[in-house]
Amino acid sequence: MIIICPECGRGISSFADSCPNCGLPRSMFFKAANQRSINNMEFVDLGLPSGTLWATKNVGAKSPYDKGMYFAWADSEVKEDYTWENYKYFLGFHIAESNKVPRLSKYTGHIRLGIVDNISFMEPCDDPASVYNDMSSMTPSYEQFKELFENCKMSREYTKGVNGIQLVGPNGNKLFLIATGYITGTKILKEKCPVFWHNRCNSYGYDNAGCFSTTDFADNYCTFSPERCCGVPIRPVRR
Repeated sequence: MIIICPECGRGISSFADSCPNCGLPRSMFFKAANQRSINNMEFVDLGLPSGTLWATKNVGAKSPYDKGMYFAWADSEVKEDYTWENYKYFLGFHIAESNKVPRLSKYTGHIRLGIVDNISFMEPCDDPASVYNDMSSMTPSYEQFKELFENCKMSREYTKGVNGIQLVGPNGNKLFLIATGYITGTKILKEKCPVFWHNRCNSYGYDNAGCFSTTDFADNYCTFSPERCCGVPIRPVRR
């Protein structure tokens, strides 16, 4: 598996004892990622109807061509293994209809999933975009992502050694979305596509949350709902 060094942003083997590029020891990978303060986020106006400003890079990234950090939904701690057992609000499993079902302490809408609070939108205290930047930044909503993809021209692009999607807004300004995939356990899926959390859980129970991505051919956007414990990048918007 390839992981991202939090110091230099290079992809390295998960079996490496240290980063061959900058020398950061493996034991410091996740400590460095969790301690990094991102206070130089830049935003671009694409001329969208709502006036929403989009960050030019992912949370934790040093540039638009760096994948940045991966987060479980509403959990600002970077993980080595993206499983329920490592999730911030995980209470344990119970068996329902012969299936292991996670019990959660927050963001639940059904008693079978734990403590019911009927909160389905990510709160600022749990939002990595706010935690690592400032409270004026946030994980985008479903509606903001939909507006972005439906109002911008989209094309696949390979630049500076990385694959991604180039979006051109109504006013001609551009936004590059690096291909990131997402992580379940330690495995990266959809590696050739940009994948981002939005700020809302799914509509039933809330053990899954929403992502925006693109099709493999980069000719359209798509949505899906992985388990909340999966590791997914975040592209902030400005409040």
